[in-house]
Amino acid sequence: MDPAVIAALISTPVALVAAGAAYAAGRTQSRGAHGGPVDSVRRAAQREAYAGVLHEAQDLATHIGPIASAAEQYQVVRRLGMDPLASDETSAEQAREALSNLPVSDLSKAVAVVRLEGPDHLADLANQLLHDALTLHASCERHLSPYRNILGGPHALPGHERRLAATTEKFIVAARSHLNRPGFEL
Repeated sequence: MDPAVIAALISTPVALVAAGAAYAAGRTQSRGAHGGPVDSVRRAAQREAYAGVLHEAQDLATHIGPIASAAEQYQVVRRLGMDPLASDETSAEQAREALSNLPVSDLSKAVAVVRLEGPDHLADLANQLLHDALTLHASCERHLSPYRNILGGPHALPGHERRLAATTEKFIVAARSHLNRPGFEL
């Protein structure tokens, strides 16, 4: 056989393999070029969502702390069988008003954004954070109510406050871990 024909027969499969490899490399590179900016935007959206939940949870905890203290003091007076003094009633009324003005709905909105942005484990922690905040809020309402005996038994406010703080810390650690891991994945 002619050496030119042999060279043509040998180079054809090699050229086909090289063309296939070049095609695959080009597709991979184009996916990376498109995915990089999308990943950056997604990461920024998640970071904002997580920061929103953290801000609202810490804001709620800061404002509900004094309310919880007033509720505890009000219940101590009542538990001792003493009639609350006018100042105790005034403090309780002020605490009830402050409690009604707490922006719990802001935390709820921030949690909804995290539920949309994901991932699931952070959405679950955000839901737990909202649940703990709502439980603490309801417990404060019960402690401040003059009808507490009708509304239910004792609910330890310090336990609810600690649970909210612990869940907030878990959320911070999980969000930080998710956002700062190498090769950020959606």
